[in-house]
Amino acid sequence: MDIIELNRYNALIMKIKSAVEMQNCTRIFNEDPEQIISRFHINTLYEEFRLHDFYLLPTFNNDEMYFGTLAVVYSIQKGKTEEKTTEIQSFVLKKLERNYETMLIKPESLQDKIMDIFIKDDIDFSDYPDFSKKYYFIAKNKDLALKFATAKRIDLITEQDKIIVEISGDFLFAKYARKITEKDCKLLIRFINLI
Repeated sequence: MDIIELNRYNALIMKIKSAVEMQNCTRIFNEDPEQIISRFHINTLYEEFRLHDFYLLPTFNNDEMYFGTLAVVYSIQKGKTEEKTTEIQSFVLKKLERNYETMLIKPESLQDKIMDIFIKDDIDFSDYPDFSKKYYFIAKNKDLALKFATAKRIDLITEQDKIIVEISGDFLFAKYARKITEKDCKLLIRFINLI
């Protein structure tokens, strides 16, 4: 990441921080936030990731919600060479009301559709065809997944632009797999407040 990109990122974080009144945070239940984040499968898609910033979000209903940024490293094939890229991505984290074991909701790819032909593990909803068409939803425990997937949550996820939602135990982690923008930061903060 070059100095211009870093300055743009710092200005963006200051703007979001002042608009939302976030507080710096270094621990979640006496755990290092990076340890909690490393539990989520989605981060294994990157060659490396590290916590960049982490904030406690203000709340009115005693939910524990956090906003943070990750520096992620991945490779892009450019011609015959592979080029490493580092970018800052935003995420939100929330402690849920119960343990839902493990779940992943991500934009459905062509590879997911092909896999679903052979291994029917995608949870689809006939009442929510837009959700089922846009997202690939898998869970360790289908009954708990169905309890999590309320109409409100399904509608909220469906209206997002390619959000990734992962649950590990009683923590929900959500992010867009793209470079941080002010719009995405605001959308993630709105999302975590409503989910």
